[in-house]
Amino acid sequence: MLDQDATYRLLYGHRRMVEDLLRTFIAPKLDGELDLTSLEPGPSEFLATLPRLPGEDDAAHARGRADLIWRMRYHDRPAGIDRTLVLILHLEIQARPQRHMPVRMLLYTALLWNFLIETRAVAGDEPLPLVLPLVLHHGEGRWTAPTTIADLLPNPIPTLLEPYVPRHGYLFLDEQRTPLPEPFVGLVQAFFALARTGDLLQQAEIAANIRRQLANQGQDLLELATTWWAAGSANADLPAAVNPFRETTTVLSTTIKQFIESKVAEGEARGEARGEARGEARGEARGEARGEARGEAHGRMVAAVASIHRRLQRGRITLDEARAEILDLRDAGVLDPVQAVDALAQLS
Repeated sequence: MLDQDATYRLLYGHRRMVEDLLRTFIAPKLDGELDLTSLEPGPSEFLATLPRLPGEDDAAHARGRADLIWRMRYHDRPAGIDRTLVLILHLEIQARPQRHMPVRMLLYTALLWNFLIETRAVAGDEPLPLVLPLVLHHGEGRWTAPTTIADLLPNPIPTLLEPYVPRHGYLFLDEQRTPLPEPFVGLVQAFFALARTGDLLQQAEIAANIRRQLANQGQDLLELATTWWAAGSANADLPAAVNPFRETTTVLSTTIKQFIESKVAEGEARGEARGEARGEARGEARGEARGEARGEAHGRMVAAVASIHRRLQRGRITLDEARAEILDLRDAGVLDPVQAVDALAQLS
């Protein structure tokens, strides 16, 4: 099975996903107009003999290429002059921050330009194409890496040297934290929203939204989404066979509800058995009265956690609110730290 990084590259290697990403996140920031009808894969063979890059592990080096290169026309109108430029999107997909990412992205850009010159794809006095470097972060942790070369250099830079210092940086999108409108729009925002939520029923609803967007001409992308989910984006609590991109909404919702009910029942049974066992052991050692009291306390704990599960299941509280209530039970002494961790694990 492909790893999660590989499935992200497949997903964002699809033309429709790149179109939506450009339309949603990039085009609003530009003064000109992207011609998305001209969008096509760009050259990637320029990295066939790539040296090891800053922050690159063995697997990435063995892969030996930038993640995704796309080329399109860009209509620019500076000072009333209408001109058409070539714009190349370099999309790099990262699960974790790399401190020297600005150097890595600068190296990719320089190697791409050099390849175009050596292969005479850029001839004579023709200008080099513009390159837009974009890093898409899909990890859960925060991105702490610098985003420009200047962030890696001494500050301040001596005045004499400043004009000769590279000013290269990259545009940054964070799947977990880039703000989304409410409601979200398009495919990429839907995938961002799906990756963010741990709520099983919300996952079913968002996946159904994606399936509707792909209903007519997106079967190949739907297959990629199915693979992306199975490779690691799935909710770890669900059975591996349950995939929201395969199941109908009704079947999936029923499966999720049954799954939640079974987990609640298992938690209650486990809590009751644990309470009885502890009550018996402590009753023998310290007296029946004390064992019964602690058994009753454990029973109250089980009931409180079960109540949180039921209200979460019925949509009366959010996942974050359920987690907060469990932490409150811990702080109030109803749950000990081990029980709180167990209860939180059952939620997610």
